[in-house]
Amino acid sequence: MSEVKFKNDRYYEETVVQALIVDNNYAEQMSEVLNPSYFNMEYLKEVSKIMFAYHGKYKTFPSYKLLVNIIRAEVGDGVLKEQIVNYLLKIKKETAISDIEYVKNTSLEFFKKKALERAM
Repeated sequence: MSEVKFKNDRYYEETVVQALIVDNNYAEQMSEVLNPSYFNMEYLKEVSKIMFAYHGKYKTFPSYKLLVNIIRAEVGDGVLKEQIVNYLLKIKKETAISDIEYVKNTSLEFFKKKALERAM
């Protein structure tokens, strides 16, 4: 079976991670089906890894402010850290709320199907 990946659409992937950050219910559902390796961009992989690791430890997701602090403290690669911080600043300024619902629905359905395929 081929490796699961997003279709290399940076905006779509960024919106998925934005939805993970702003919607804990969606993040909870995606934590069961989404592997950070599905992202094409390293900074999105890293943000999702941090969020899911935090959830695994504390059974909740970090707030936006805490996520920023965790990234500053834990991401050692300067270039990667800068990409993540720039991304977080971008989504704070340009919330794509109107697009989030579509992205949440399509991504959740896609990964549920993929999880079902892998289980069979």
